[in-house]
Amino acid sequence: MTRLMMAMALAGTSMVASAQDATSGRDDRGMFIKAGDTKLSVGGFAQFRYYANFRDDAGDNEDFTSGFTTRRTRLNFQGNLTKELSFRVDGDVMPGTGVFGNTTDTYLDYKIDDNFSVRLGQFKPPLLKEELINDLNQQFVERRQLNAAFTGLRSQGIQLGYNAEKFRGWAMLSDGLKASNTDFDSNRESDYALTGRVELMWAGDDWKRFDRFTSWRDSEYAGTIGGAVHYQDGGETGGTTDQSVLVYTLDAMVQGNGWNLFAAGVGRNTEPATGSSVDDFGVMVQGGYFVSDQTELFARYAFVSPDDNRTNGNDFNEIGVGVGYYFFPKSVAAKFTADVNWALDDQAGSGDVVQASSIDGFLASGSDDQIFIRLQMQIQF
Repeated sequence: MTRLMMAMALAGTSMVASAQDATSGRDDRGMFIKAGDTKLSVGGFAQFRYYANFRDDAGDNEDFTSGFTTRRTRLNFQGNLTKELSFRVDGDVMPGTGVFGNTTDTYLDYKIDDNFSVRLGQFKPPLLKEELINDLNQQFVERRQLNAAFTGLRSQGIQLGYNAEKFRGWAMLSDGLKASNTDFDSNRESDYALTGRVELMWAGDDWKRFDRFTSWRDSEYAGTIGGAVHYQDGGETGGTTDQSVLVYTLDAMVQGNGWNLFAAGVGRNTEPATGSSVDDFGVMVQGGYFVSDQTELFARYAFVSPDDNRTNGNDFNEIGVGVGYYFFPKSVAAKFTADVNWALDDQAGSGDVVQASSIDGFLASGSDDQIFIRLQMQIQF
């Protein structure tokens, strides 16, 4: 079986290589058609999950909750109109409804020269590293509470990017955090928002390695350090919330021969129109190690510290361990993941910042020691 899968993976690699001069076929983006400099690729992925959650004080006969769900079913269309102008359009089937049409990424990229580019549309602000690593390239089944508490998800705006051999950075003007699929007069938007991120690669020579957590066996030693700042303000234009938000983060990633380590810290200051400002903080450490060419073990610790002035502002600690099996070595196209997560502190006590989420498998509870188990089968097509 292993030999068969390796043969299929090698055949796929050969197909991608030969696709460079073909007018149709399959590459690492999916199926494509090509005419001159114009190219359209169609692909996507699906993530099917089982959850089992154990918690106390959840109501009669509700201490155990389990079931199946299709977390993500996504189609993407991407390609080039010219050598300089490219595009991407993604759409999801919404969990719980089965309705297709929720737009995730929709943007145009224009390559100015070998270093500079401009992006216009809807996409993720260049803020938290864990959020910027896409859904296929996560080690755990889902991102953790630190990311959920501070993430900006997607927004609409314009971004200038710079990419060099050892340094890259982005600067974005947008509608603010969590402002995807909004009209210009939506109350979910800010008056304006500015986000900037820089990354330095102090070891290694391939930026693509740091677009995933996993480091394959036989990989060379490599490392990056990155940081980002986001500021948004509101209340001066119709419908926006009268408050300012400042988010800042610092992260580092080290990878080697089948092992990886990632650490990040994040802080946020929220200044409302009335009342006192609040400062929330969080840190996380995550690492993985391949015990065979196709099996990876990983673990994580996350800590969120809400402001003491919040009504529900207790500290929150969480740990998790898991295993990932890659059906094809060095490929996330078919992967099975299982993880076990333990919330040491109660969700309600830190509920002003740490939110319950069926997406994560972490549910509302007023007691410590919530445990949730997640199994996921991932297929890319």
